[in-house]
Amino acid sequence: MVGIIAKKTLEQKIKRRDFFEIAARAAGAIAIGSIPIINAACGKKDSPEGPAVPVTLQFEVYNLTEGYRTSFARNIMSGQNVNIKISDLRYNDVDSHRIAVREKNMGPLANFSATGEANFTAPGQNMNYDVILFNASNNAHYQWMDDQNSGLYMSKRNYAVFRRDFDGQTGPEEVWANVFYQLNAALDLGWVKLGSIYRQPSSGDFSYGYGDSFGHAGVHAGAYITVNSKIGPDEGAMTTIGLAEAFENICKVQNIGGDSSWHIICPNLDGVLNHVGRDLFAYVFAKDSAR
Repeated sequence: MVGIIAKKTLEQKIKRRDFFEIAARAAGAIAIGSIPIINAACGKKDSPEGPAVPVTLQFEVYNLTEGYRTSFARNIMSGQNVNIKISDLRYNDVDSHRIAVREKNMGPLANFSATGEANFTAPGQNMNYDVILFNASNNAHYQWMDDQNSGLYMSKRNYAVFRRDFDGQTGPEEVWANVFYQLNAALDLGWVKLGSIYRQPSSGDFSYGYGDSFGHAGVHAGAYITVNSKIGPDEGAMTTIGLAEAFENICKVQNIGGDSSWHIICPNLDGVLNHVGRDLFAYVFAKDSAR
């Protein structure tokens, strides 16, 4: 009753049209007031960095494992599509399909593509990027890795590993020191270091060592890799198997090329990672979104 009296008193003191306008605004305050707020939010969502502004994007082009090639710049408006085609760069020593664009010094991945061109949205400020092309002169067939959706184990690019033997077996630490030395060398390209693998006394991302390996020369299972020491005292052979198992474990692949991976990356059983293996290993680190 009090509310009705107060409302009628207020109505008597103002014009009828003004009263209904005030009442309508009060009743629909949330709906009416929300309209400009929703519109503003939509505008912000469509353009999270505000109005488009001119930006300059600097690009340095690299053959991943061979090094620097050239540089160029693009002046573009923020929010627009940036398109980079391998064919426009005109290099005959690179894969014609695969290209990665990352922020400078292996920063966040802007785009990886196997279609011959990269596309990404121009940022709201000037930026520096690396355009990474993949070496084709060593007969590294990247499709071997793509067929198995290769990617970095645990989505990492820096690994801590530790020694752990199984089944009463043991063997020389020098074999594993050589394995990880060569894989680290494949990641240190001079113009950039893609990642690292370092040995430590205990605990880490996965273990390495010796074991029966389920009757095989070697095995990898995510949390561990082993070489069967019964393959003999030949350190070259043991290093070869260690390289293959570490390569497969980190890149999340199995038997690339249709057979044990050592046939591709270390075919002479001499314990030396060849150029194909180096290129394929670096490829996975360059294209993966892990930072």
